[in-house]
Amino acid sequence: MIACRIGSVIALGWILVFSYAGTAHAQPLRPSNDPYFKSLRNLDQAASTTPPPQATQTSTKPKESPSARSTTADPDGREVFEAATVVAIVAGEPILVGDMLLEIDQIFERFMPNAPAEAKNRERPNVIKMLIPKYVDAKLMYIDTLRKLPQNAKIDDVLQQAAKEFDATALPKIMEKAGVESVSEYDALLRMKGSSLRQMRENWAKEQLVGYFATQNLEYDKDVTHEQLLAAYREQIAKYHRPARARWEELMVRFDRFPNRDAAFRAIVEMGNEVVYGAPLDAVARRSSHGLTAASGGSHDWVTRGSLIHKNLDEAIFTLPLNELSEMIETKIGIHIIRVLEREVEHTRPFLDVQSEIKEEILRERRDAAIEKYLERLRREIPHEIVWEMN
Repeated sequence: MIACRIGSVIALGWILVFSYAGTAHAQPLRPSNDPYFKSLRNLDQAASTTPPPQATQTSTKPKESPSARSTTADPDGREVFEAATVVAIVAGEPILVGDMLLEIDQIFERFMPNAPAEAKNRERPNVIKMLIPKYVDAKLMYIDTLRKLPQNAKIDDVLQQAAKEFDATALPKIMEKAGVESVSEYDALLRMKGSSLRQMRENWAKEQLVGYFATQNLEYDKDVTHEQLLAAYREQIAKYHRPARARWEELMVRFDRFPNRDAAFRAIVEMGNEVVYGAPLDAVARRSSHGLTAASGGSHDWVTRGSLIHKNLDEAIFTLPLNELSEMIETKIGIHIIRVLEREVEHTRPFLDVQSEIKEEILRERRDAAIEKYLERLRREIPHEIVWEMN
């Protein structure tokens, strides 16, 4: 019976546990002075500066036994953390660095894509520190789920069914996103990142189990009245304001690419005439233009009014008729011919257009608060210990 009920929610995809667990207590990953490290603002939004959860027993030193801490050193003498390193223990069950390796690799791919190995090794302790509270909370939720299962529930059967759902529904989408065509190829890719398809499948199955029970036990008000929606809209009216914006394309020549101004003018006139007589602007731009987006056909995505450095170019974008080639527009760096493809006037999105978004946001905030309340209770009830800290 329980297997069937859980199966009905598996199609909802990745539920709760890793989406919410630990977000209120994770340590934000901060960039060092490493030149390879990109901005981490988005990551900080998912991990606030609130201190990590208080463990029942929190050690000040990492465990020194080989089973708890296993490391090697790279050629530069820096410590490299192996998969067997224990970072925390929840109700007697260890959490290993190996459990985090795939996510650690994804973080590096996002924020340090071009960094050499030694740079990633320098930042690895910061990433581990940030992730530990999240994985502790996930384990707390899993332990709580197991203790709530009916005595006659066959946990292995439930997880096996969820694993089959993973292969049927989730795995094809994941493989497509990863750009691989076979299961063996994807498994090999995961193993290169310190994980495996088996581990991903097991984790996914556990997440579905936890997600099902967590959604069943969360208590929060799911009704949002019209008055609450309208009040939220008025409080956040600035959020729905939209400045004037436009999409456009250009042909451009730079003065510094020519011996004199006359040569630059002749080049832009020649490009403009090609388009007038039927040549596609994007093809001319790719072949001859010097603009920043020439390689992609001279197309510019949405820009807001007043956002461009060259004021005469900005003015032209927001006054020219749509889909017509402009005259030559001279700026400090060169000469431009533009065509405005689409334009929107400054406006505020009306309440009727955004009320569904507001409702979803209110319910998400209530759900997040309920999850955090649930986790706070688990942190008090279930013994857990963080046994790793940065040197």
